[in-house]
Amino acid sequence: MQTETPPGSYLSTHYRDPIRGDETRYVYYEDGRVEVLIRREWRVLCTFSERQVRSVKDVMRSSGLPSAPEISGEGFHDTAVYTYAWDLDGERGSVTNRAYPARSHQAFDELEAHLGSVTAEAMESGE
Repeated sequence: MQTETPPGSYLSTHYRDPIRGDETRYVYYEDGRVEVLIRREWRVLCTFSERQVRSVKDVMRSSGLPSAPEISGEGFHDTAVYTYAWDLDGERGSVTNRAYPARSHQAFDELEAHLGSVTAEAMESGE
């Protein structure tokens, strides 16, 4: 699992379902680029504006992501592994939900909802 952000990025996600063989990664760069890895191919999904990058970072902080606890997959079957890694305000870290989707993670849910709306906005505006 990818547990660090690539150089120049502030956030990355890594979803892996070993049973189904699915793997998806997103990387959010300081310059606004959002790259996605699907089926071993990297693509630029969209580009966030400076305002959108700031808003994502604000939600990363307000959701509690940097202090969020790991979620164990113990006792769950047929689960995927979902990791968020960040480099925010000079602090690097990661947190993993090993029981996804059987157990949700509040910080993930809040951030994912915001990322979805910001991504849709960036794609609509052609950024």
